[in-house]
Amino acid sequence: MQSVPSIRLLQGSKICEAPDSPGLYAWYFRPVSDDASSDVAAVLTRLLGQPPVLNTQINMRYRVRWSASHPLSAKYGASGKTPEQVLTDLVSRKGHDLAGFFRNHMVPYFARPIYIGIASRSLYERVYENHYQKLNEYWSTTSKVHKYLIGDPVATVQDVIDKLGEKHTFALEARVGGITPNNLAVFTLPMEEILPATIVGSVRTDLEELEDVLQLLADPLCGRE
Repeated sequence: MQSVPSIRLLQGSKICEAPDSPGLYAWYFRPVSDDASSDVAAVLTRLLGQPPVLNTQINMRYRVRWSASHPLSAKYGASGKTPEQVLTDLVSRKGHDLAGFFRNHMVPYFARPIYIGIASRSLYERVYENHYQKLNEYWSTTSKVHKYLIGDPVATVQDVIDKLGEKHTFALEARVGGITPNNLAVFTLPMEEILPATIVGSVRTDLEELEDVLQLLADPLCGRE
């Protein structure tokens, strides 16, 4: 009889229980507060509203190059609504009735992950120390990132990187997106559930390629540069 994979859903203080072993992980936005509807709309608007940038270069004669860079905007449906308008319309009609759905049913069945990756050494180190604790730090009132975003709440990840010299990380993307640590949930799967424990540490290239495929399939909302 085939054993059930030991996939775990961890949230809040439980994230410190992530196993100290290599594995896969996927982050989701999962609000827990009772008055989550307005917060949900704000967070999802930030996540969905970050526009991709179209970069174009035309090579001319004599090494002359014409270049252009322009942010794109998303339009949804025949009416051409923006993601913000879609979310605002939904919340205005249903209000707090949405909170239970986002808390109890959306993850993981009706949502794309926010971020997906592979911890080649330790899930505990990656999801708890590098991601969760760093996000807590970014929400601290003494954090320079927090202070900057209070002053410029519509700043992008790149704005923060350019102004403060921060590295591009998932924790930074989550903070700029307005996601508080308690509203993040992570699914973890130890690598030995997929590969024999004796060879996990010797197939780094395979793991990186697997991560690429998972990111293509899952299309996470964050993690793009």
